[in-house]
Amino acid sequence: MATAIKAQLNVFQMKTLYKLLFVAIALLCTYAQLTAQTFPAGFQATKVAEGLNPTDMEFSSDGQYLFIADKTGKVFLVENDVLLATPLMDISAAIMTDGEMGLTHLCLDPDFATNRHLYVYYTMPNRRNRVSRFTFDPVAKTLGSEYILANLYPMTGDIHTGGAMNFGKDGKLYIATGESSHPEWAQDIYNQLGKVLRMNKDGSIPTDNPFYNVLTDSLRYIYALGFRNPFAADVHPVTGRYFICDVGQNTYEEINEVIAGGNYGWATVEGPIQSGTTPPDNYQNPILYYSHDDGCAIVGAAFYAPAQPTFPVQYLDKFFYSDYCNQTIRYMDPDSYQDLGVFGSNLKRPVAFAVKPSGEFYYLDRGGLPQHGEEDLDGILWKVEYTGSLAPVIGAQPQTMITSVGGTASFSVLANGLGITYQWMRNGVDIPDTDSSTLVLSNVLLADSGTAITVRVTNSFGTATSNAAILRVTSRLPPVPVIAQPADGSTYVANSFLAFSGSATDQVDGVLAPNKLTWKIDFHHDEHYHPGLDATPGNAVTGSFFLAPNIEVSDTVWYRIYLTAENSLGLKSTVYHEVFPQKVTLHIRSLVAGRIAAIPLNLDGTITGAPVDKLSVKGVIRNIVAQTSYTINDTLFTFLGWGNGNTNPSLSITTPNTDTTITAVYDKTAIFVGEGLRGEYRKNSSVFTGTATVTRIDPVIDFSWTGEPAPGVGTQNFSVLWEGYVQPRTTGMYTFYLDNAISTAVLYLDNRKFIDRSNGGVVGGTAKDTPLIAGNKYKIRLEYWANFGATSTINLKWSGPRVFKQVIPMSSLYADAALPVRFTEFVVKPRNEALQLTWKVEDLGNVKGYAVEKRKSGAATFETIAFINTTGSNTYTFGDAAVKTNTLYEYRIRQVDLDGRAVYSSIRMGRLSAQADFDYVIVPNPADVNRQVQLIFTQAIGQAEILLISPEGKTMSRRRVTSTGQTLELPLKGIPAGTYYIKVIQGRSVLVKKLLVQ
Repeated sequence: MATAIKAQLNVFQMKTLYKLLFVAIALLCTYAQLTAQTFPAGFQATKVAEGLNPTDMEFSSDGQYLFIADKTGKVFLVENDVLLATPLMDISAAIMTDGEMGLTHLCLDPDFATNRHLYVYYTMPNRRNRVSRFTFDPVAKTLGSEYILANLYPMTGDIHTGGAMNFGKDGKLYIATGESSHPEWAQDIYNQLGKVLRMNKDGSIPTDNPFYNVLTDSLRYIYALGFRNPFAADVHPVTGRYFICDVGQNTYEEINEVIAGGNYGWATVEGPIQSGTTPPDNYQNPILYYSHDDGCAIVGAAFYAPAQPTFPVQYLDKFFYSDYCNQTIRYMDPDSYQDLGVFGSNLKRPVAFAVKPSGEFYYLDRGGLPQHGEEDLDGILWKVEYTGSLAPVIGAQPQTMITSVGGTASFSVLANGLGITYQWMRNGVDIPDTDSSTLVLSNVLLADSGTAITVRVTNSFGTATSNAAILRVTSRLPPVPVIAQPADGSTYVANSFLAFSGSATDQVDGVLAPNKLTWKIDFHHDEHYHPGLDATPGNAVTGSFFLAPNIEVSDTVWYRIYLTAENSLGLKSTVYHEVFPQKVTLHIRSLVAGRIAAIPLNLDGTITGAPVDKLSVKGVIRNIVAQTSYTINDTLFTFLGWGNGNTNPSLSITTPNTDTTITAVYDKTAIFVGEGLRGEYRKNSSVFTGTATVTRIDPVIDFSWTGEPAPGVGTQNFSVLWEGYVQPRTTGMYTFYLDNAISTAVLYLDNRKFIDRSNGGVVGGTAKDTPLIAGNKYKIRLEYWANFGATSTINLKWSGPRVFKQVIPMSSLYADAALPVRFTEFVVKPRNEALQLTWKVEDLGNVKGYAVEKRKSGAATFETIAFINTTGSNTYTFGDAAVKTNTLYEYRIRQVDLDGRAVYSSIRMGRLSAQADFDYVIVPNPADVNRQVQLIFTQAIGQAEILLISPEGKTMSRRRVTSTGQTLELPLKGIPAGTYYIKVIQGRSVLVKKLLVQ
């Protein structure tokens, strides 16, 4: 623990050093982004526009107009490489910009040339993202006439908004949505988030959407699912291939090719599918992925396929993408899926691409430095074009600046070319030792004001000289901003408000007015950051910011609060404070019979081995999903519930204020020790009855006989009947594959004809799907007749969850004579002063007896209290007199085979009431909102009326039942949290019990 504390202090000391240097280097940071861009020989990058807060852009088909989305709610127009100062529209008053929300994406109608329609994706104040269509007026240079296509499902977090929008070759609008930091929503077909949506231009739903006939209402928009934060996408203008860049969590970034109905894995899979992971139905692997050793957030997406390509042929039709953190643009071959390397490097947070029809490549960067952050208006639009020239070309000129006497002035140039050198000049005179793209002048004097600064860029192919930048020096000092709160280094808890306040003074202006202050908050995670509160000039001196609970789940996070002050001369100063999270440890365990088991859990979308201890920020919501079944070696374990009594495998918790243990409880339910199927071989026979020539156990069904399959059977005109049981290791949809050559084969599953391959034909098909439950045994029968041919071939395969296509293994096949029983009924009822257990079985002849196991409800371990030898009967009873009144017990039966194998029944509960006539207990109590409770009675329910009553006496639900059982499920859907009363009326008996819903 001491080492961890020491490390944290060292980090804090380094951050303090950064703050001392921050004001001095603020201007340097601005110019540093111009110094190091690198593109291949023959390419040049030119700055087109700056002062942006950009998120997306798209060209009109004629290349005249470039539309730029601004996060704050504006859309800007660049016409023929000139940025219009006035936005085409400003809806900032109608949107929310916290975190990654805001106006994040736009796209143009395929018929823009005639209808002038532009579509935008923005976040409303109610945290719902909206898709709207606007009409462009090329004369007035405005966007108006909003037409709302869709209001999407609400978000709860500030990040993972997604929003990439593209028109497909089919004329439909495709919209990629993020899961709002709710990993489970990506796989929830009843939620629009974490999906690709597909709609018509007017917002109506295409009837050929893949889930149109399965879902209802706006859920029919869903086209594909399993995405985390699909921020960028593009459609090839000729082939129509649709690629999405999906930002990963802890491990991988992905590029996916989207198909109708495809499932892209999140939150079950991140990057390539891992061994032991069950992929969802219709899972599609990413076509390209890279680890977080090479980046952290994949953004920017474009096929280079313009109408008039100007790039060298090796770039034509390639897919370009970028990473927000490693500052590069890369490109890949969409046919081979091979990454072809770096196209541009040393960029500053590249975020979006657009290819002009005339062949130029444009990209937006958001500027700033991830380590220090700057105002959100640092975004720059760059144009990259291929000239073939190796002579130097200046892409970004040094800029005029003002600084105070004794301060530091920094000038920077961006130049393209091979082997270039720099020579800076003051009023046309060379400055010695200045061979760098950046010139830093220290301790400037008032006499330096008005100096013209230029730079000469040279290589062996030519020379270029920059425009002059003027150095302005003033005796005035920059203003002095002060953050009063929060205190630097203080701590926070998520799901609360962070208050901030501050002020600024200036030697001439005095106390600066609020409109001279700008607040900005960034949410830092490791070496990158997400926007929190956008920089908004003219903010008040005080305010508050909500620290969302649905946000990055890592504990290596913090918030940085900036205050920038500007005086009447235009001099600026920025200071910042940092607040760090309060943390606790979550001890996450999987238990079997009270002991820790190595059963992994899905923690916030990542399969995580258990046991594990995770630091977590107080107040942050964590999502944990238990695997419903899991096999270790040859033993199947089935999920029973969580330690708090919740039986839903998906658990969402708000990180508490103290260290907490979270336990997933499992039960051992099956052992896979199959030996194969019993095979009856008959010579000169086309039937499957009568005395067999040979009977044996075949471990698997995978044969290709050129001779006799068994002694005395012959090589032709023989039949084989395989019978027994098949037992899957996982739950889900399985596919059985039956293959036979020039023969007859018919497969029966659970006494129904399943696959029919008569004479090697395809009647009934060679493959068929069916749902199976892990650990259950299903009766199987396979009839095979080798009626002619020199070679007799037969094999039986399957595939399913975590099971790739394979011959069904011996461990999952059981012969008739070696199968355990099937439990057909198991009940527990009070009888006299005991609890009587009754179970009914399908006895298959290999049973030694039945062990009765018991535990108090909530206890970790079952204990064996009796062993009942088999009698061949189908019904068994046992009375447990060692029970206390008003105590809830759990029972299960362990059937033991003669060969030592065992299988468990389901768990049943029982309770002996001190009130002999009539009583019941509510399980669980307290109960979760929108779940259900179970009423467990001391005797058969018979005819009864059950009422759920609010504290005010209002009847919330009423049911009349007639049942011979002792349990009844009472749904709580739509019942808000609070205290309620359950009233049960049975004959003359009336019992009322309190229920807490939370």
